[in-house]
Amino acid sequence: MFEDALKSIRFDNKYSNSLVDENFERTYYKNGLLMNEGNIKSGKQEGFWKSYNKDGQLESERMYKDGKQEGYAKYYERGYIFSEGAIIGGNKDGIWKYYNEQGILTEQTTYINGDITYKTIFNKKGIIVKKGIIMDGKFIVPYKLETLPKIEDSKNFNNIEVKTLNINMFKKD
Repeated sequence: MFEDALKSIRFDNKYSNSLVDENFERTYYKNGLLMNEGNIKSGKQEGFWKSYNKDGQLESERMYKDGKQEGYAKYYERGYIFSEGAIIGGNKDGIWKYYNEQGILTEQTTYINGDITYKTIFNKKGIIVKKGIIMDGKFIVPYKLETLPKIEDSKNFNNIEVKTLNINMFKKD
């Protein structure tokens, strides 16, 4: 990606809401279109960054801390939002949402330290069709929505050995 860059330009800016001086950087493709833009602090990416493809379409919006991606991230494909969620410690963490080209939610996945723990699948109309706990990349509770047990009724899980699951994390308050 950076081998296609023609130049990188830094702008010295002083932000009124910041106690430190930061630099703002823009990197361009050889065709003159913007590749990346964002803040630099102590020579490293810091704060909000945007990346664009060679056609000028937005590819991502990401947060950085001390040169590493950390915090909220949103990714685009062919001009539409493809996915969004948080990066913590270099891994996907918490709820990530995935969309189709019409902007309809197709999947909602819960990650803990980069591992998928729970997934909800939606049809093309955005209606939930499948929910389940994920272990080893597979649904271990592959119920259709109509038969999905209530978490309070945990006896329905008795025929499935789940040693690492904390049921309370799914319980409604």
